[in-house]
Amino acid sequence: TWYRRGEQILNGQNSTFVIISYDYWDYSQSWLQITPCLYTEHFIYDDYVCKATNIKGTNESKLESYSVTQSTIFFNVSPPINTGGMATLAYELTYRAFGGPEGWYGPVTYPLDGSRSSGKPKFELTGLLGDTNYQLKLLARSIVGQGIPYSFSITTASSTRPGPVEAGFNVFLLEFAQWNLR
Repeated sequence: TWYRRGEQILNGQNSTFVIISYDYWDYSQSWLQITPCLYTEHFIYDDYVCKATNIKGTNESKLESYSVTQSTIFFNVSPPINTGGMATLAYELTYRAFGGPEGWYGPVTYPLDGSRSSGKPKFELTGLLGDTNYQLKLLARSIVGQGIPYSFSITTASSTRPGPVEAGFNVFLLEFAQWNLR
């Protein structure tokens, strides 16, 4: 179940929020797709929480902030709560376009920088196509192996044509003189 500012996000209530869920025999996945109308909605940068409940209880995960341009996604990651007793060495990201080829791109590996004081690594993925919906999987890796992937989706901003080109010209008048000596 997805929440924003403590209130449940209902699927199909508007075109801004779409919840995509898959239930497998041993686990479930849920994606919150946020597609704002750039002309009327400027409120989407907020705190989003996903609460998963099963017979063992409820687990709450907070989606950290991210931003998307025509070709790049920037996002922060919260380290896993349960590391299995081993330090996280890196994060791996795989991604694909919805409706695109069957294979996944990546993994793109993000080694941890021990000098970061915030504890929340910041990542950047470039080279994406504008106005395209991407499915992403992010996982933590330790010396023992990899964790369960965290799945989410994004839609890149629409590509736009470049603005008009401006050029400045300097005009020099050159005068040539020809002398005929006989």
